[in-house]
Amino acid sequence: MRWLLLALYVVALPAMADVLQQFVARDGIAGQFTQNILSPEGVILDESSGDFKLLKPHFFWWHITAPDNQLMVAADSSMTEVDWDLEVVVERQLSETEKSPFYWLLAPRDTLLSAFTLDATASAVTLTPRDPSAYYQRVQVAQERPDLWRITLLDQAGQSIDLTLLALPEVTLAPSDFAVPSVSF
Repeated sequence: MRWLLLALYVVALPAMADVLQQFVARDGIAGQFTQNILSPEGVILDESSGDFKLLKPHFFWWHITAPDNQLMVAADSSMTEVDWDLEVVVERQLSETEKSPFYWLLAPRDTLLSAFTLDATASAVTLTPRDPSAYYQRVQVAQERPDLWRITLLDQAGQSIDLTLLALPEVTLAPSDFAVPSVSF
């Protein structure tokens, strides 16, 4: 569940003076990702990579292709998880408390500012939830190139999730791009 929430936090956008404005201004994004989950001591606990797609207001595609083959697709408040290795498909409704970082980063700026305090520079932004019981205690987003973003999420246990997003050039996405593939196990 934690990697699902992690996956939803991520969004990558082109550089501008206000990184946060770039997050909330874009309608959709797609590309490749790498993800490392680190212990509070900095030990790598898990590594994965794959492809992602995000589309406002609430469409999410996170396909892990290595080391396993798993897909998470969210549309509205519904989440479908497909695990080809375990031959399992799980569909469920997402609760209000499961709002992910992606939900927030795709939200309008006013909505985002009501839920987080922020520290923004020309190339990075740090979001700190106003609710001290929030699962993620800090989200840091830095842009290294127009197509390369690094996102670090810090959870309540002190673990961090480090994401690298390599965005494809301008991609036009539609809700139909988030259809769960049919599987037969």
